[in-house]
Amino acid sequence: MIFIPNELFFIVYQFVGPKALYLNKEYYSFLQDKKKPFLEKPIRLHYTIVQWYYNNNNGNRHIINTSRRKRRPTMKMIPRLHIDVSGNYGIHVGENNEITIEEKLSNIIIPPQYRYNRASVYINTTTVLSEIHSLYSENINYLNDYSKIWNIFT
Repeated sequence: MIFIPNELFFIVYQFVGPKALYLNKEYYSFLQDKKKPFLEKPIRLHYTIVQWYYNNNNGNRHIINTSRRKRRPTMKMIPRLHIDVSGNYGIHVGENNEITIEEKLSNIIIPPQYRYNRASVYINTTTVLSEIHSLYSENINYLNDYSKIWNIFT
């Protein structure tokens, strides 16, 4: 078996991800050393949430059909929330520093049963539905390094 130098291995690892390479003891310990700073000092992601709710003026009707009646929901913005991410969650920094997170992390921020879906026809008016409006980080370079190591989006 032919082994490549660690830095060259890390460049290949950034493109193909964790499931495409064979990790021997040397590569595994090399990756653990790269991951250690992110486990000791987690990334703080700041986000804002938009909450949507419908006023229930119909009395007994708690589930409404939005295709028949075009009712507009009321919007409420909740700013300045944060979550600390220490590892094993996919975060991708795209062009213009746009941050995309993995579904597993999105489910921690907003559980799926409370997530607002614009394509849904039936809406429960008794619950408040939410969606993530914006994500940002104060240290985008540190977040870039994190996304190279935990390359889950490949």
